[in-house]
Formats: sequence, C-alpha cells, structure tokens
Amino acid sequence: MGPRWKRNEKNASLTHTYYRSFLLLIVIPLVLVFMVAEIVIGYLIRNASIETIDAVQENIATALSNDVRTNALQLSHFVCINGGEFTQVAAEVHNSTGSAWYEADQLLQRAFRTAMVPSQAIVAGGFYMKGGGAVYMKETIVLPEEEIRAEPWYGEAVERPNTVVLGGYDTSRVRLTGNIQKGNQLVVATALATDLATDKSGEIDVVTFFTISQISDVLAAQNRDGNMGFSVILDGSGQVIYGDMGKEAVRDFFGQRLGEFPPGSQTRRAALLEEGNCDYFFRTRAIPDTDWSVVTFTKEASLPELYASPADLAAGGGKFHYPRL
Repeated sequence: MGPRWKRNEKNASLTHTYYRSFLLLIVIPLVLVFMVAEIVIGYLIRNASIETIDAVQENIATALSNDVRTNALQLSHFVCINGGEFTQVAAEVHNSTGSAWYEADQLLQRAFRTAMVPSQAIVAGGFYMKGGGAVYMKETIVLPEEEIRAEPWYGEAVERPNTVVLGGYDTSRVRLTGNIQKGNQLVVATALATDLATDKSGEIDVVTFFTISQISDVLAAQNRDGNMGFSVILDGSGQVIYGDMGKEAVRDFFGQRLGEFPPGSQTRRAALLEEGNCDYFFRTRAIPDTDWSVVTFTKEASLPELYASPADLAAGGGKFHYPRL
C-alpha cells in the first residue's frame, strides 16, 4: 500500500502543479491580455469617434464661417459703394410718397438685385431709420420692428458703427417674411450701423441683410443621416441660435447652463434630461470670425458606435446613431 499511496500522492501533486501552472502561465495571462486589449481597443475607438466628431464640426464651422465672411463683404460693399449711394436712395424712399417713392424704390430694388448677383441666399435687406420706420429690399420683414431693434445684435451694431455684427434666426421658430418659408433654416442677420461717411442723410440707423446659411443643409443632412448625434449653434452668451429642431428640452438645457459650453474644442459630460439617467457626451468648437460655437452631443454609451474610418467619413458612410431625446 505504501508505494501505491506514494504514487497516487505524486500523481495528485503533478496534477495540481499542472493545473496551477496552466492557470498561472496561460489562463491568467490570456485574461489579462484580453482585458488590456479591450481597454486599448475601447480607447482607440473612442478617440477615433471623437476625431470623427471633430471632422464633422470642422465642416460645420467652416461652412458657417464662410457664410459670415461672404455676408459681411456683401453688406459692407453695398453700404460703402460709391460713397454711400444706396443709403442715400434708401433715405429718399423713406421720405417720399406717390410716384417719387415708386421711382426711388425701384431704383433701390434694382441696385440691390444687381449688387447681390449671383447670390440667391439673401432673404431680405433692410434699412432701419433713426426716427423709426424701415425700408426693405427684396422681401419685407414681418417680424415687428420693435423686436428687431430690441435684439442684442442690433444694439451691438449701434454701439459699434461701421463694424459688422451678427444675429441668427431659426425659421422653424420665427417667421421673417410674408412668403412661405422653409422651416429648420438658419437665417443670419448681418448688421452694420452707418456714420456720416456712409450715410450723408444722417437718417439711417442700421443696415441689415438676412441671409439663409448653407449650414441649414449641412445640419439637416447630418440629422437625417444620423451622423454624429445632434448639433446646435450657440451665440456668445450660450443661447441656442439654431439646431434644436423644435426640441424644447434641448433649448431649455442650454438656456439653463449659459456659459458652461464656452467656445474652444473641448469635451464635457452631463445628463441632458433631468428625469433621465443617461449621460451625454458633448464636444464644443468655436466658429471662426464669430463668438458663436457649435456643440455636438450624443449618448455617452453610443460613442463606440459612432466610429467611422476616414474613408467612410469621406464617402459619407459609417454607422452612426441619432440620439433620441
């Protein structure tokens, strides 16, 4: 019995050593490798997702910045050309009646159409007079004049003569003209207060162009295709200018957190809805030539699903998911 017992004990010891060695040398290293690989791959995918968001935001910021520069150039050219010729005509329209008004108005409208070719994105142009009243070109702005004059961008223009300032309107929330207008469009208000060099009549307070931004189509395509979650445009104070697509929860969320999403590419996490327990990932980028910014947000848990290779992004592909709020 002695030798057999010793043999069984030796076999048990060998078996125990084998399984312990297998566990230490194979199983545990494999588990560690898989854990590390999962962490690394998750990190890489997350970074790739953020880079893709940055690329989309860069497209948005570039498109809107181009609109702003173009609008500012058009407005400045129209106000300053020929020593303020058109501001003088606008003053004549404001002060005239009958046939004299008609002739002056036709001259102003022809000048506006000629100056704006080939751009067809301008909804309307307006001269707001110091004593009250306005002269419009192309279309009449039906938004009450007192509301226009109460806008922050209007006050800023008055305080900074000969400096182009910006405002924005979402046509899904504000009706600007009497004609049927397409919803979910961003209309950029480009304003310039005149001085004696550009308005010899001394009657004009602010000249404004209302222009449809190409960003309207960019964000519509983004939301329709589910690309990169949801994007909104914020003004310098942090208020939503455009992009909430009629969702009050989105507008209220940002309105209650003014200044918490300052311009500059950065990341932030927050719960979008008070009653929800889902964290959202936010990414902010400044829009050049403005104090505006674009904020893109999506569910934190959906970030890995937003991954797209550069080739997919260039081709408009990739598997993206639109966050339902």
